[in-house]
Amino acid sequence: LYTETVVIWRLWCRAERDMNQSTFTAAQFGGLFETIDGAKCSMRSWVAFFALLVLCFMSCIIASFAWAIISIGLCVFAVVVPLLAVFAYIGGSIIVGYNESVHRERNVNWKVRMVNWKVGMQRPSEAEAVCVVSDDASASVVFICEMEKPRDAAKSAAHIAVAAGAPYKILHEFQEEYKKYVVTVSVLVRKGPDAECIVKVGEPQSFCRSPVRPHKACWAQTVRLGPEGSAVLHLVGANMDPHDEEFHAQLDQMDMWLNGMTGVEGALFVGDFNCRLACPPWASLESAEGEEQILTEAAAETICSKLASAHGRREMAQLDPLSPFFAGRSRSRQALRLRDMLKFDPLDEQSDPGFPTYKRTPGKVPGSDSHNLMQVFFGMPPEKRQIASPQRYVNGNLGGGVEELQMGWLDRAAWRLLPSSRLII
Repeated sequence: LYTETVVIWRLWCRAERDMNQSTFTAAQFGGLFETIDGAKCSMRSWVAFFALLVLCFMSCIIASFAWAIISIGLCVFAVVVPLLAVFAYIGGSIIVGYNESVHRERNVNWKVRMVNWKVGMQRPSEAEAVCVVSDDASASVVFICEMEKPRDAAKSAAHIAVAAGAPYKILHEFQEEYKKYVVTVSVLVRKGPDAECIVKVGEPQSFCRSPVRPHKACWAQTVRLGPEGSAVLHLVGANMDPHDEEFHAQLDQMDMWLNGMTGVEGALFVGDFNCRLACPPWASLESAEGEEQILTEAAAETICSKLASAHGRREMAQLDPLSPFFAGRSRSRQALRLRDMLKFDPLDEQSDPGFPTYKRTPGKVPGSDSHNLMQVFFGMPPEKRQIASPQRYVNGNLGGGVEELQMGWLDRAAWRLLPSSRLII
């Protein structure tokens, strides 16, 4: 009887260990109906378990004093009932185990590629579209927000990429037309098993619109990442207005939309958040027309020498007001509000944050040479009534008086998860 009890107890503990590290243990006897993913433990398991302990204990006592025939009968009884208890436990575990497997299925790793395509009037070639959209084709979902696209553009970047052989199919696509621009939002899924289980949920949404420039807004499409019961997320493209009052009007709308999210795990964002680098304390300035200030030639050259190396780019990224480790004097009001609403990718923690996305001279491609970078980031000709390149001007009007460079990682990713979400991004 002792041997039998030990064996059954070990089987019990092994099953417990296999099911998410002891779903119910001796310390949880007060709450017998512990839950895994909403499924309650079977009462049969507990009845069988207590029956095992009681019967084995009684058998041991009675067998010590009873006659041999009675002892043999009790031993048979003590063998059969615990075995039935084991079968009852196994039968009661099927529901829990199934739900646990469903729980794990919902928490598999999904890679979502978020693309902010803002190339002005230039349209991508087939090779460029395939490279940007599919990359190494490791993402199950690709979300593309094409902002400020020319009105006469016949095809979206997603259509160009798929037609050129990218291993994706378009799940959904929609566009909005404005006086000067067209905005196209596309959701693609990788061909194969992913295409069978990833679906769009509901219709596209437009919100966070600038009261003056309607093409400055946010556009969202909701998708379910997997079979029924899997995570549901908003995929959002954002284009923020570069003017102070309109920017804050958009932020008011964004705050309401985020706080009103229901039925989803959260939202993934990509787009132009229009938050520039803070002017570094070591940068020398000189006066321009009126009260305007511009970077000196020496300051511009120092910035470009830093951008020429990965270490220097990480140093410049510490001036990004949306990153957690900020080395500037103070953050702009817009950056403070955005950081309260969304979590942004920490550029300064990356091995190489890449080159700033703004403000680049049209037609110039950044490289590792500081002279080349001077042409890219400070090579635009002066505009009307300006004495230097517009890229050298320091702006204090947008961020509530905070001096900002005409440079930064304006185009980037962000996210917001609900407190109840089990996702990790």
